[in-house]
Order: sequence, then structure tokens, then C-alpha cells
Amino acid sequence: MTLNTDEQRLVELLKQTLIEVLSEFRITKRRQSKKTKPSKPQGPPKTAVYLQRFEQFWESYPKARRKGKGAARKIWLRLKPTRELTDKILNALSQQKKQSQWQKDNGQFIPHPATWLNQARWEDEITQDQQSSEIDNALGPARNPTIQEEKLLTELRKEQ
Repeated sequence: MTLNTDEQRLVELLKQTLIEVLSEFRITKRRQSKKTKPSKPQGPPKTAVYLQRFEQFWESYPKARRKGKGAARKIWLRLKPTRELTDKILNALSQQKKQSQWQKDNGQFIPHPATWLNQARWEDEITQDQQSSEIDNALGPARNPTIQEEKLLTELRKEQ
């Protein structure tokens, strides 16, 4: 069967229209499938859990240096700490708060919370010198220790 020129144009026009309609149909179908993805299991939103853990951290931080809460919160949310990491952070913070460096000059040398988090300072190790100075500071003002205190100091240093 032979088509005249007008019929050929009509066939080409119909082909082009059909291609456009099919293309638009595929695009619409993809958009709908993206909107109807299966929902995740329900539970407390993760962000709320992280924020609750952040508040624990914030309340544990020395009051003298509680600055930049927004910056610290932003870093905390980026870390997305698990319960285990949160415990590790809080334990390290508790240990570091006892260090002489954190206690001298009204806490002047305590890093801001955002800095502490950003530098992963919970991974810092307390050196033997820091531990020894903590023991010495526990005795109070400088004086000559008694023989019993000397023995106790020696035992404590050996344990660490």
C-alpha cells in the first residue's frame, strides 16, 4: 500500500505525538513511584534521640565553658553517636573534668564544647603525669606528706 504525501505526514505526526505521550507517561509514572516508596518502620525519630543525648553531654560539660551550644549541637548531630559512643564521650568528659588543666584558672584552659567534639577529645589519653598531679592535688595545699601519705601515693601511682 502506497501512501500519498499528506498521509505520510499524518503518519509521522502521529508517531511523534505517540512518542511524546509515552515519554510523558513514563516521567509521570517515575514521579509517582518515588512518592509511594514503602515507609520506614515507626519509632522515635533518630534526631530526637541524638538531641536527647546531646543534652546529657551539654549538662555534663563544665558550666564555666558552656559556650556555643548551637555549634556543639550541629557537630553532635553530624557525629550521630550511638548509645555506646555517648557513654564513652560522657565517661571521658568525667575523667577530663578531674584533670588539673581543667581545674586551674577557673577552667580557662577547658576547650569549648564544639572544639572538644570536633577534635574527638574523648579519645585523648590521660598521661601518667596528669594522673600523678591529680593524686597530688587531692592532698590539698602544698606541704610535706606524712609517711602514711607517701605510702598511699606510691601505691596509687603503681596501680595506674
